[in-house]
Amino acid sequence: MTEERPGTVPQTCRAALALAGLGVATYLSVSYVTGQAPACGSIVSGCAQVTTSAYARFLGAPVAVLGLAIFALLLLGSLASLAFPAQSAPVSVALTVVSGGGVLFTLYLTAVELFILRAICIWCVTSALLVTGIFALSLA
Repeated sequence: MTEERPGTVPQTCRAALALAGLGVATYLSVSYVTGQAPACGSIVSGCAQVTTSAYARFLGAPVAVLGLAIFALLLLGSLASLAFPAQSAPVSVALTVVSGGGVLFTLYLTAVELFILRAICIWCVTSALLVTGIFALSLA
């Protein structure tokens, strides 16, 4: 039986959430770049409306590509904190700041979805939940 280092489970969970977020952001980025609406399913039907709106870009960059960059950074940081536990404290602080910024940005985007576009993108909601989970684990 192997003994886990303290903090390894939250760091591993954080890395898993970041990997899932990277997958979601990659799918949304490919959809955006190719001009294809992401599959939305039967529960909600606003994915195309959200991902093709004027709000799908922020400061000239596609929001999906920004998400891709953030989740890649969060994944690399999470893996670094696992690989180098002696240096994990400053990395964890950085991950808390980055994921906290992600949470604030997704709050803005969710408000746009609900109150301006009046449409919901399940992929965007999933991304918001993943970055919120990473932030919560970073606070632990």
